[in-house]
Amino acid sequence: MDGTVRRDFNFWTPTIHALLRHLERVGFDGAPRVIGIDESRREMLSFIDGAVPEWPRRPWNFRSGRALTEVAQLIRGFHDASVSFEAPIDAKWRGLVGAPTSGDVICHNDLGPFNVVFKRGRPIAIIDWDNASPGSRMCDVACALWRFTPLWGSDAWWGGDWEGNGWKLSLDTKATRMQQFRSAYGAGLFPDWTRVLDLIEARMRASELTVNARAVAGSPFYEKFRRSGTFALPDLAWLRHNRVALKGLLEEHRSHERRSAATLKLKS
Repeated sequence: MDGTVRRDFNFWTPTIHALLRHLERVGFDGAPRVIGIDESRREMLSFIDGAVPEWPRRPWNFRSGRALTEVAQLIRGFHDASVSFEAPIDAKWRGLVGAPTSGDVICHNDLGPFNVVFKRGRPIAIIDWDNASPGSRMCDVACALWRFTPLWGSDAWWGGDWEGNGWKLSLDTKATRMQQFRSAYGAGLFPDWTRVLDLIEARMRASELTVNARAVAGSPFYEKFRRSGTFALPDLAWLRHNRVALKGLLEEHRSHERRSAATLKLKS
């Protein structure tokens, strides 16, 4: 509508607007701008021109290595910009059920291909900030790894469509993509990378708890997922089944990375 996005005003809206205004002030371009509140008491945000893929039928937006790298860098830019944010004294966050409520950055808490705008094949912005709240970089990265690697099997509510589109990845390829994401974001910020699978599992559990809580609170959108029983539960089952093998592959990738770094140091 007139180059704007208009959505219902909620108790968390003023805090999210304060965050978005801060991101604008510090020069982070990858988020919508706050315009205000309209006569119907709906929030008004700037419309970001680009493409948000038809989830999950067209997962083209994060298949390429370049796209994965640039998504990681976009998320890093947001996290860095959020460090200096001073939340209002009366800040109210929606957040997620069972997720951390404090940390060194503001987490988006719903990072995935469906919340990234692409233009000419490159990620330019993150949208849908309603779930944002304080947290740690690694918790938000865990969410991104879940959806961008991706970490699920063919029985997931979205996985079957992707595999039907001819994009079935081996565990080794998934581990490679996880390592690529880490390197693009900044490997030095995650010295304890062995915790990442624990955090991904915790993030999946928080999503499932959130879906159930919001469904019970009367949301038709979340009730649909609760009734189907196919939101995060299949992904949790897949991760637990493949956890040992995936951890071993991640450790192999880290060992290779350390050997390569040692070789480069000797040559220099």
